[in-house]
Amino acid sequence: MTGRLRRRADGVPVVTYRRTFRLSPDEVWAWLSERERMRSWLGDWRTGDDGRSMFRFSPDDAEAPEFGFRVGVTDPGRFVSLAMVDDEGLDHWDLQVKLVPSREVPGGTELVAEQAMTDPVMAPSVGATCEFFWDRLVLVAHGQDAGRLDFDEYFLAQAPGYRSMFPLQRSPRTFTADE
Repeated sequence: MTGRLRRRADGVPVVTYRRTFRLSPDEVWAWLSERERMRSWLGDWRTGDDGRSMFRFSPDDAEAPEFGFRVGVTDPGRFVSLAMVDDEGLDHWDLQVKLVPSREVPGGTELVAEQAMTDPVMAPSVGATCEFFWDRLVLVAHGQDAGRLDFDEYFLAQAPGYRSMFPLQRSPRTFTADE
């Protein structure tokens, strides 16, 4: 588990994921923004019948669920913000991705993704899924086979760490055998 928790000034918990590439920011940006490249590690998008942008988080499964999304602020090659959009048009799942020069790899790039985690019930799933897809990106961007990563293994290995990062509140009520 690589995600690190912090709180924004408004109190919203944010998990930060970092990945380092031996590629320039423009090369990494191409993997984040060019449709064919994105399909190879993340999934695909389309415009829905209602005009909403729809994304399917699976490069391999045409039956995977689709989610509405909105691209916010974009500074090509350096920054993009995204939000999942529900059927009422409300934004959820705030994600910001920055590309900065790597301090560790000369000429390389560090991707810094910050994911708002407002739902502790979903945090294990969201955290494990983010880890999986960011690691897929690193592999494909460096010419390696992302198919060697198994989502179920990632989920089982990563979800407990995110559950401990976002503990659920215990209900004060106790239940009897008759209930």
